[in-house]
Amino acid sequence: HRLRFQFLFSQLWYPLYSAMMAFAFSTPIIAMLTRSRFVNMTYIDYFIHVLPLSVVLIGLAYWWRSTGLFRPANAKILSWEGMAFLFLRWPWSLFGSLTAVWDRLAGTHVDFRITPKGVPHTDPIPFRVIAPYAALATASAGSAWLVRTPGTAAGFYIFNLVTAGGYCTLILLILTLHAWENRRPVFAPNATGMACALSVLAIVTLTMLAAQANGARGLAAMNVGIRAFTLTETQYSPAGAGKRSSITYRIHPKWRGFGGQNQPREIEHRPRATGSP
Repeated sequence: HRLRFQFLFSQLWYPLYSAMMAFAFSTPIIAMLTRSRFVNMTYIDYFIHVLPLSVVLIGLAYWWRSTGLFRPANAKILSWEGMAFLFLRWPWSLFGSLTAVWDRLAGTHVDFRITPKGVPHTDPIPFRVIAPYAALATASAGSAWLVRTPGTAAGFYIFNLVTAGGYCTLILLILTLHAWENRRPVFAPNATGMACALSVLAIVTLTMLAAQANGARGLAAMNVGIRAFTLTETQYSPAGAGKRSSITYRIHPKWRGFGGQNQPREIEHRPRATGSP
């Protein structure tokens, strides 16, 4: 029974990990499209509740390493390489898991081979390698730019902007490290290099447009519940004579002190037209 459990765990780990990462990525996009933040709590309350759990898990990881169970025994607990690998591998493990299910149902067969170790790969990175990350970044930045009525999910503007910026950074990291290790230009002077450069340029442009259009509004939503400081300023235009009132958000950091007044909870704003007095 123990060996069966170990085999089941090893077989299910990658599908579960991939599904969890896919769900975490898609949640902000779904929240904005459905105009709902799913739970009735502020973002600062969420982080306060999640922080102790994160600290405990990191502490347990250090304790497990001290027992000699890590492989290698001196593996790093916190590192940028581990964080990057966490976000880089899940699209491929998800693709592999789905391919395995399809092969089982359709009776087909696809070969997956282990990458040879110690073999130099000096060719430019194919665009298909970074295409999944470009698609993820574009989806996040696009939703943050195109969704103009997020309801109570305005705070997810920031999550999507961070996701888009993160995957764009990972793309540049892949291209830069490969170029540095093989003494090649970051963007090869061919069709592949041009495709990589255009994808990065498109992601950066779309992310900047989204930040300019909705970044301040997202910060205002995430600032709800914080008394000590505010990051934005909200301005209301006058309404009258059939003209609807509108809200404008702009970044305006301001320290209030810990005795500041309570902020109102985030509500969905629906401008109304009013008649002439």
